[in-house]
Amino acid sequence: MKEPHIFDSTPLIYLGKVGILSKIKEISSRNSIPHSVFQEVVVIGKDKNEPEAFHIEELIQKGIFQICKVKEKMESLPKNLHISLADRDVVTLAMQLKGRAITDDEMVRSIAKMKGIKVGGTVYILLKLVESQVISKSQCKEVLDKIIHQGWYCSAQLYSDILQKL
Repeated sequence: MKEPHIFDSTPLIYLGKVGILSKIKEISSRNSIPHSVFQEVVVIGKDKNEPEAFHIEELIQKGIFQICKVKEKMESLPKNLHISLADRDVVTLAMQLKGRAITDDEMVRSIAKMKGIKVGGTVYILLKLVESQVISKSQCKEVLDKIIHQGWYCSAQLYSDILQKL
C-alpha cells in the first residue's frame, strides 16, 4: 500500500507551477493538505492570481488532494520554535496519518524526523515519479530545470546529486 503524503507549501507551489501534481496519485494512496497550508497556497494564491493556486484547487475538486483539519495540535513541540502554524500542522498530520511529511523546509524536516516521521520534499516526489515510471528521467530533469527557473532554490551540489540519481 502506498503511504499517505502530507504536503507543505513549497512542494505544492513549485510542483503546481509546472503542472506535475496530477501525477501524484500514481505514487501515493492519500495526498493531504492541512487546512492551514490550503489557506496559504490556494486562498492567498488565488487572491494574488497565482496560476498554481487554481490548478491545486482543481486537483482538490478532482479528489487527488484532500484538505484536512488537524484535530489535535501537537503540544509536544516547544512554543519557541520559529515555525508557522502550517508547518506545525504538516508535522502533526503526518504523525496522525502515519504518513510522510512532504516539505523542503529543513527545520520542519528535522522536527519531523525527531518525532519519527518520514520526510520527503520536492526532489523526493520527482524521484518517486521516475522510480514508479510515471515520468521518464529526461522529463524529471526538464521539470527540475523548470522549477528552478520558477524560483525554487537548489544548490549546485544538490542539482548534481539529483542528476546522478537519475
